[in-house]
Amino acid sequence: VASVSWYKAAQFCNWLTSGNKYIGAYQFDDSGTLTNVNRSLSFNEYAAVYVLPTEDEWYKAAYYTGSGYSLYANGTDSAPAAGTDAQYGGYAAPWSVGSGTVEQNGTYDMMGNVWEIIESAIDGTLDTMSEFRLARGGSFGSTVDRLEPDSRWLLGASADENYIGFRVVVIPEPAAVPEPATVTLLVFISAAGFWIRRRFVY
Repeated sequence: VASVSWYKAAQFCNWLTSGNKYIGAYQFDDSGTLTNVNRSLSFNEYAAVYVLPTEDEWYKAAYYTGSGYSLYANGTDSAPAAGTDAQYGGYAAPWSVGSGTVEQNGTYDMMGNVWEIIESAIDGTLDTMSEFRLARGGSFGSTVDRLEPDSRWLLGASADENYIGFRVVVIPEPAAVPEPATVTLLVFISAAGFWIRRRFVY
């Protein structure tokens, strides 16, 4: 799916965690107003907690090569071919998830296609009530520089444009919030469907 707001993405993660869109790492009141963001609270209740990636988690999943960080999610400092390896460069719409080339950590479409909502607010914090959130990775209409690690997009938490999607992370054990290395990427939800792939990011 595309055109999904940060709030709706957070509620989807809650639904995966608890079966209730208002209960999970993202706490909402009965009227659907966000009241708190706290992963740790959910570990006492559920065997697995589903969340949006923090900026650090997303960054590591996209750019970590095993010994350092690359300029692009393909594991190199060479840009992917637009429309072949990744969907960017002024295309009119996103493509079906997984249509491009597999990236270095087993992911697809972390470069281009749709901007990916992340959990972090603009100041990088996790437990915040900010109305503004970050997105990473660029979209189908982005120039190549938007695929690079220092590119971020600020959006309102209720924004639901066709160039916005999200990726889900599962934290499988009830423990302290893990480092990005222990997080499993589970589902990338984007403009034309679901791409499901389980892979540990080292």
